[in-house]
Amino acid sequence: MAIEKFYYDILHIYPNQLSEKEIIKIIEQTIEMQMKPIKAVSDTMEGLCKVASYNIGEQLKQCGINIQYLNTKVILGCFEHVAIIVDYKINDVINYILVDTTFEQFIPKKFSERNSALYEWPSEILENRNPKLYRNLITKGYSKVKPKDYEDYLKSFSTDYQVGENILLGMVLKEQKRK
Repeated sequence: MAIEKFYYDILHIYPNQLSEKEIIKIIEQTIEMQMKPIKAVSDTMEGLCKVASYNIGEQLKQCGINIQYLNTKVILGCFEHVAIIVDYKINDVINYILVDTTFEQFIPKKFSERNSALYEWPSEILENRNPKLYRNLITKGYSKVKPKDYEDYLKSFSTDYQVGENILLGMVLKEQKRK
C-alpha cells in the first residue's frame, strides 16, 4: 500500500481538497445535468457511453476532481465501452469511484439481440458476480469501488481478463503516462 500512496502523491502534486461527501455530491449533480439531454434523445443509452463519459468527465475535471477514462477496448482488447474512474485521497487512503451512466445498455430486456462482440450480457455477469456494484451502476450511475469491484466490472465485459496486482493504480498510471 505504501508504493500506491507514493505513486498517487507523485501524480497528484496538487491533490483536491474536497471531502468525499463533496465529491459524491458533485458527481451526482454532474450526472443529473449531463444525462438529462442524452436521455432526451435515447431511452436505451446504446452507443452513448463515450458522449456521456466525456461530458461528465470534463465537467468533473473542471470541478477539480481527478478522473481517468476507462476504455474496455484499450484495457481488455475487446468490445469498446467507456466509463470513468474518479480517484481521491482521504487520510492517506486512496479511494475510487466508478462512473458508468450507460451500463444499463447491457440489460437484455432493453434489447432484442446482444452485440456480436460480447459473449454474454455484461449486466448478467456483473449482477451475478457483484450485485451491489450492479445495482449502484443501474440506479445511480456510479459506485465506490475497490480493486475486487473493478475486477468484477472488467470481467463482465471479458471473462478472459486476468487481473494483476494494484489494477486501479496501474490503470491510473497508464492513463497519466499518455497525457
